Amino acid sequence: MKKIFALLLSCCGYLSASSQDSLSAFKSYFGNYQSSNGRLFSVGRTDNNLFLMDYGQSACRYLSPAGKQTFTVGKTGDKIMLQDDHTLLFISGQRKDTAWKVKPADTEDMLVKADGATLGGTLWKPRGKNTFPVIILVHGAGYETRHNMRYLPYLFNAWGYGVFTYDKRGCGVSTGSYQPWDAGIRVLAGDVEHIYHHLETRKEISAISMMGISNGAWVVSDAASRLPHTAFIIPVVGGFVPVYKQELYRIHEAGKKAALTPQDVAEMDSVMAAIYNDQFFQQPPAVAIPKLQQLMSFSASRPWFSSMPLKDFQQVPTETLFTMGKAAWENELSYKPEKYPACEIYALLGEADKISPASQIAGVVNTLPKASATVIPRATHFMVEEGTDIIPELYLKTLKKILKEKRPL
Repeated sequence: MKKIFALLLSCCGYLSASSQDSLSAFKSYFGNYQSSNGRLFSVGRTDNNLFLMDYGQSACRYLSPAGKQTFTVGKTGDKIMLQDDHTLLFISGQRKDTAWKVKPADTEDMLVKADGATLGGTLWKPRGKNTFPVIILVHGAGYETRHNMRYLPYLFNAWGYGVFTYDKRGCGVSTGSYQPWDAGIRVLAGDVEHIYHHLETRKEISAISMMGISNGAWVVSDAASRLPHTAFIIPVVGGFVPVYKQELYRIHEAGKKAALTPQDVAEMDSVMAAIYNDQFFQQPPAVAIPKLQQLMSFSASRPWFSSMPLKDFQQVPTETLFTMGKAAWENELSYKPEKYPACEIYALLGEADKISPASQIAGVVNTLPKASATVIPRATHFMVEEGTDIIPELYLKTLKKILKEKRPL
């Protein structure tokens, strides 16, 4: 059964190849840089790409190979050379500029024991600090490793914060499984709790906070609700509403993007709501499976079928689809916060987010004590301005303001 589930989810994009070791050859270049004209940059990696964060332009762009240690910067046409003396040479037309590494971070790889898994992670320690607060960075859904936090560890280190990044269970070097029939929000939050307790034994760490992105927003909120000494949390583009309501919103927006008529979108919403609710998967299989088969048959003939997740399961036996859906519902989709953290909450949301409902999330957050929600204009779910690779200036300024209030930068 698990092999069937893995095949199904790989078709839907939930599984990914492991990180490419070839990027490790550039590890000595990773860090923060300052150019001769005062511009600040970070160079780092995700699972599959190198990236350049340009703080002057508020843009994080992937680097494409263009020669030995030479890369094209995103779609700009500019080039960057990683030079043998570990400086960066920027080439833009006839103009060249050099950047030097500044205050590189100390990193320490470690293993953390969790329930049913061993988690591999990295502690990023700001140079020159005997004691420092740490922010645990928690990833979104799917296959995620410590490398997918892009520029955030470098940025927070530059602001005097330590950072802990880790490979989600079942990803990178971490054991266990993150798949929804094995783990859900509460299991992933349990992993964060184990990381928290591991870090609090370190004498140099003065306080521990958390920042969770997308699915990670639900995870940090759940974990912090059981960790009363958490300094604060920063949930980004997620959290605080039932997960299935977020998924219904995502599917609705996908239908609108596909230029369906309002009537077709409403019909699609009705079918998905008939499945994603508290009653459907509580029914006996003998009752639910025929209903699911009827909904699948009806949906397959409709113009909106290609916009909904059921399209990937047409060839799957309905009994298998029900079993998988029930497991995903119980572990992930049905998740609702049982209680909220007592610490300060700074939610950051995107006005143009078509995956998580910013207004609904903000409505909940703003009812909580010691909590605030900032909706970033024109920001998408990926916290870039709609149609660009530009990170909203307000997002970076708000992060800096939060962290400066908690600790002078």
